[in-house]
Amino acid sequence: MRILCLLVCLSWLPVSAMAADDAGDIIKRVQKAYKQAKDFTIDFSHETKWPLTGMTDKSDGTMQIRGDQYRFQSGEATTITDGKTIWFYSTITRQLLIDYYDPESDEFLPREMMFKFPKNYHTRLLSPEVYEGRTCDVIQMTPKKDDTLVQNLKVWVDREEWTMRRFEFVNIDENREIYQLHTIQRNTGLSGDLFQINDPPDGAEVQDLREP
Repeated sequence: MRILCLLVCLSWLPVSAMAADDAGDIIKRVQKAYKQAKDFTIDFSHETKWPLTGMTDKSDGTMQIRGDQYRFQSGEATTITDGKTIWFYSTITRQLLIDYYDPESDEFLPREMMFKFPKNYHTRLLSPEVYEGRTCDVIQMTPKKDDTLVQNLKVWVDREEWTMRRFEFVNIDENREIYQLHTIQRNTGLSGDLFQINDPPDGAEVQDLREP
């Protein structure tokens, strides 16, 4: 579940509303806000555009995050990890896949974008924009290597709360992914049971990829 499995692992904690000086300053404020939160629940919408075919796909979803654990539901698909094991379930195929969790596979989580991407991307602060009634700083990231999967990433950061509100990127195939984060709640006391599947859904076909 590489493309968001998605979501913001960023906090709701208000910080100074003064404009940051540069992209690096903004990223540090967002990182600080994320580290200060214990969990997040995020409602988002996702849009994929394929320019070669002119096709567009849209979906809505919810992500719940606690540390290295997350539960991602969008359309008919659910992805869950407790930080060690990952479960993929589709209500269409009635299939449950189980595998070892690889943190490197989730580089497109907003959390990873703000912690890992700045190390491998050039960052530039663009002109601020008003997005859904909120003044946002806009950061553009371009890769330091030409063969990187994500070729152009833009992030909208709420200037008052230092949370990501939107991000979009173009991949190496020139397809565009757009995520809009509508509702962000933090520190709601999410239960650990949300991040495991101990009993498969009734009628599900289980495939355990961890088995030799």
